[in-house]
Amino acid sequence: MLPPKLAPIQVVMIPIYKGDDQLAEIRTRFEAIAAQLKAKGISVKNRRPRQRAFGLQVRRIRTQGRSGASGDGTS
Repeated sequence: MLPPKLAPIQVVMIPIYKGDDQLAEIRTRFEAIAAQLKAKGISVKNRRPRQRAFGLQVRRIRTQGRSGASGDGTS
């Protein structure tokens, strides 16, 4: 992993929700937070949820942060 100032993505936001109504509210809040962070020069990635467990999403993000990793667990 790289120090935050050198990392291409400094913040990754992963929604945790129950139902589509909560997801819509969380997306709105995430967009506002991402805009504030970007205005301060912080790079942000807003994860779109898939039908995966939270732990798998975190593992994939951490794997992508390592050099040479594809993010699919094969490298």
